[in-house]
Amino acid sequence: MQLDHLLAARADLWRGRVTPQAAAMGLPTGFAALDDALCGHGWPRAGLSEVLTGHQGAGLALLLPLLVALGHGARWLLWVDPPHLPFAPALAARGLDLGRLLIVRGGADAAWAAEQGLRSGTCAAVLAWTDPTARPVDGRAQRRTPCWTPAALRRLQLAAADTDTPMLLLRPPAAAGETSPAALRLKVSARAEGLDVALLKQRGGRPGQRLWLPATPDNASSPAASGAGRGGVLGAAPGRRARRRRTLSRS
Repeated sequence: MQLDHLLAARADLWRGRVTPQAAAMGLPTGFAALDDALCGHGWPRAGLSEVLTGHQGAGLALLLPLLVALGHGARWLLWVDPPHLPFAPALAARGLDLGRLLIVRGGADAAWAAEQGLRSGTCAAVLAWTDPTARPVDGRAQRRTPCWTPAALRRLQLAAADTDTPMLLLRPPAAAGETSPAALRLKVSARAEGLDVALLKQRGGRPGQRLWLPATPDNASSPAASGAGRGGVLGAAPGRRARRRRTLSRS
């Protein structure tokens, strides 16, 4: 068999601008224009995806249609170190099943906690925040940056691939200058009535594209799924509690 045929049969090999014939179908993003631009027509279903943003509402708005779709199954949606206490009524209004949402404060062990979630086999997706300037949910300062090393990111990529689970990482825009093993890297910012998305890297596809996405996902079938781009799902008023919250630590 020729080398080209062997390479084409491996969807996990990145061949620059050449799209593998055996590329696995991704998970729909909820935005038709973004699906068309992505290799696999959606989020990688078994790998690490990075969303770089300085606006937490915009980053979560981009991910929310996927989280809503995955949250209707029997497995958990694990959130590691959200920068603010999620506002449960807003999330529920957008269609997220709060009964399947699990929040973990990982601190310096956040990358380890995310990996355990992936390898547990009980999570439909794992979402983590790495911004060291963000305020922790309990208002106390925590060490975050040291745990998100290149080696830790590589472990997350491998764990996501091994368990066929999407790993979603929200990082500050400055991370664009760092190398990453992620299969997909996007940069998103909020714009009037929508989101401005730049494709920084996609394994097996064409990077460098820039898209404008509407605030309302294309697959929104009810008012509960609309308005994701207007924020409000993070940064609850003091005193509100998440539906579920756990703390993991190394034993």
